[in-house]
Formats: sequence, structure tokens, C-alpha cells
Amino acid sequence: MRKYSHGEQYNCSLSEILTDPPLLFCDEPTTGLDSYNAKKLVKMMKEMAARRKTILCTIHQPSSEVFAMFDRLLLLAEGRIAFLGSSKEALEFFDSLNHKCPPTFNPADFYIHTLAVLPGHEVRSRDRIKRICNNFAVSTIKPLWIVELYWLLWRALLDSYRNPAMHSVRILQKIIPGFIVDPIAFCLICYWMVGLQQYAYQFFMTILIVIFTANVSSACGAMFSAIFESIPYIMLFLIPFDVVLLISGGLFINLQTLPPWISWVRYLSWFMYSNEALTVTQWTGVTNIRDQVIEEYSFSPKHLPMDFAFMISLYAIFHIIGYIGLRVRAKKK
Repeated sequence: MRKYSHGEQYNCSLSEILTDPPLLFCDEPTTGLDSYNAKKLVKMMKEMAARRKTILCTIHQPSSEVFAMFDRLLLLAEGRIAFLGSSKEALEFFDSLNHKCPPTFNPADFYIHTLAVLPGHEVRSRDRIKRICNNFAVSTIKPLWIVELYWLLWRALLDSYRNPAMHSVRILQKIIPGFIVDPIAFCLICYWMVGLQQYAYQFFMTILIVIFTANVSSACGAMFSAIFESIPYIMLFLIPFDVVLLISGGLFINLQTLPPWISWVRYLSWFMYSNEALTVTQWTGVTNIRDQVIEEYSFSPKHLPMDFAFMISLYAIFHIIGYIGLRVRAKKK
């Protein structure tokens, strides 16, 4: 059985065009072809692109005619993006950095030579490449965050639609055990040991409150992890923050005794909301001293729905602040 020639192998690989794909990846399709056939092939791909087909193509030593057919250009060097845009914009960009392409020079060869690491001049070549990539990074106009969020969300939803089983397993492995199963297991163990009320309402309400508390605490930790890069800085700010909120939560001090200049902190404490919700829940059904005990701790049964509402608000606020902090850190880099 005879072997296929190099040209025949390329013809077979390009037979995918017959299926009319919306997205086509071509890895050096002109390699091994003469200038006439290379130009003919690229012209055919350009006609396909004009029919709203997306074609991504790597090219090997294109002639100036072939290079001029490409609509957009992506230059990579040392694993970084040196340029992304039209061929005309590429010439203007390199010209602004004092790398001017001679009028009679093939732009493709000029870019390759400019972004190459020359033997014997490795340090100078890498410094030149770094400067070009850095200038392109700061000159790029980034899309609005809402656009980025839309496309990231669309990609995630599309991936979930294509691989529903995989995402179901991920949810079961990561979200449910840490934020639902663990609080339930904690309540199943500790609830009866502490000797709290043995009624269904109190038991399930306690589980719900503990789940809310665990999720808000996790959101707070995620916020600090997103804002600060190193663990020592996270501990430096997180521990005092948690201690202040814990004290103002009514666990160690009566909220009525807090001075006015610090009493407002309790409204930021999810410990206070969960403490109030648990106190009201556990004293429900006790008729003789219920109101006196709840009032002693500056709590009120009317605040129970608001306790859940404020914990949900804190959960959202912590994630929003963490997102903003992460964006600030990303821009600094």
C-alpha cells in the first residue's frame, strides 16, 4: 500500500471544508505548496470568511501577497501577545515603538525578525520583546465588564448544557457538602447534645439558620481572599474584623451596654443576626418568661424575617466587594 504524498495529506485534511463548518482551524495550510497554490488556498479561505465563517490560521513564511489577504493578525512572542488587530494597525503599532518596516520589506518577515530571540543577543532580544508586549497590553482597549460577564456566563451555561453530568457531579462535590451537608451534620451532632427544644420547628429552623451563617462566613472569607494576595495580610485584617463582629453579635456582651459610637457595628455582624434568630427560635413556645428573656438580649421576635434578609444582603455584599477587590488586583498586574 503506497504512502500519501505531503500534498495529498494536506488535501485530505482540508476536506473538512466540504462539511461547511462554522469554525475552521488551519495549522500552516500553505506548508509544502508553491506560491501559486498557497495564494489560491488562502484566497479560498478568505472567500469563506466573507460568507461569515470564522477561520483561525497559522501561516509559515507567507509571501507579501498572501499576508495581505489576512483580515486580522495575532503575533505571539515568548508566550505573550505582541499584537492583535489588522495588518495596517500592526504597522502603525510597531512604527510607534521605533520598529519601522521598510517599504519594500515583507511585513511577515519583519515581524518574525523583530520578535525573534537572536542567537548571541538573547538578553537584548527578550528586553525588546518584553517592551513590545507591555506596550500592547496597556494600549489595548478592554471591553466593558458587563460584556466580559455576559460572554463568560454564556460560555459557562453552554458548557453546562453540553456536559450536564459533569457539572452535576461538580455541584454535588463542591457546593452541597461544604455549604449544606456540613451544617446539617453539625446540627445533627450538636443539637441533641446541647439539649435544645425537641420540636420539629425549632430543629429545622436551627439547621436553616446555621446554613445561612456558614454561607455568610464563607462569603466573608472569600472577600478577604480576593482582596489580599498573601495569607499573612489576610490574617492581619480578617482576625480583628471577625473579633469585632463576634463581640458586637451579642454573644459575649449585652448589646444595650455598647456605647453609641460602636453600637452600629452590630448591623454588620452576621453573628448578631444568627444569634437573634436562634434565640427567638429556641424561646418560641415558652410562654412564661419568653418575652423577658428575648428583650434582655435586645432582641425581638418581629426581627426574625429581617435577620434572614440581612444575612442574605451581607452574603451578596461580601461577594461584590470581593469581586471589586479582585478586579483591582488584576488591573495592577
